[in-house]
Amino acid sequence: MRDPDWKKQEVSTLARLAGESPVILVASIKEIPASQFQMIRRELRGEAVIRVSKKTLISRAFIETEREGLKRLTEMMEGEVALIFSENDPFKLYRRLESMKVPAPAKPGHRPPEDVWVKKGETPFPPGPIVSQLQKVGIPARIERGKVVILEDTIFVKAGEQVDRTKSEILQTLGIEPMRVGL
Repeated sequence: MRDPDWKKQEVSTLARLAGESPVILVASIKEIPASQFQMIRRELRGEAVIRVSKKTLISRAFIETEREGLKRLTEMMEGEVALIFSENDPFKLYRRLESMKVPAPAKPGHRPPEDVWVKKGETPFPPGPIVSQLQKVGIPARIERGKVVILEDTIFVKAGEQVDRTKSEILQTLGIEPMRVGL
């Protein structure tokens, strides 16, 4: 069972960190696997402190610090967020976080940031229903020498276009991971 004063302690900790740290980053943690989040924490140990907390507690802590600009930062927070407190250059820290992003499959509803191409060539798939599935979604394919072959490079999903269930399944089948996941 949680300590009844945990909220006060969390506000106090966040206020202390906000007051001491010259750099505060707000990062979305939506859809980040726990294992990747833990890896990021390990990689930044000694350079930054990462805290995940409720927005109401973050808001109270920022008000307590009376530090200029933090109220506006609170207003910009959407969804689940992590706060990163550091003394390092914020641009270097941002680039470091960007470099830790990993490829991920496109789920229904995702919008890839770049065009998703299906490249021509032999696939590892034996002849079967996959040929008609590929053709049905506009990927030219046929069977050659006992393998399914994609006949030409094809833009399968345009940048910013929403991925539906069928396209998500085809991308996963082909092993294409167009999304990048990280803080």
